[in-house]
Amino acid sequence: MVIKPLTPDLTAAYLDFFDHRAFSEEKVDNPNGPCYCNAPTMTTAEVRQVVSEFGSDIKGTLRKNAESQLAEGKLQGYLAFGGDMAVGYSAVEGYGEMLQERVAWDLHGPIQLYKKEGLITDAT
Repeated sequence: MVIKPLTPDLTAAYLDFFDHRAFSEEKVDNPNGPCYCNAPTMTTAEVRQVVSEFGSDIKGTLRKNAESQLAEGKLQGYLAFGGDMAVGYSAVEGYGEMLQERVAWDLHGPIQLYKKEGLITDAT
């Protein structure tokens, strides 16, 4: 296995990974739909803009946004390769989510964790 920093020249591999392998077992159960792991690099206003563009093509909108972020060098992380195929992606994320209960796709952690560690003081 080889791990490479995500760069614009790896766009095709990144998109192929998220199009065909990432979260494949969660696609039916995840109400957030497809994921391209690009929300952490966006401001709240940018997230709202992307959501307003969803219409009936959530995956296409998220994919288009990820492509833009990759071209601009905004999307940071690492791709893991098994041979010539991307088989994993990793990025450091840290933001709480105000959910009432834990869910399978909750990778952010409860908001209380961030408050306890002094990372945030306002959960709005």
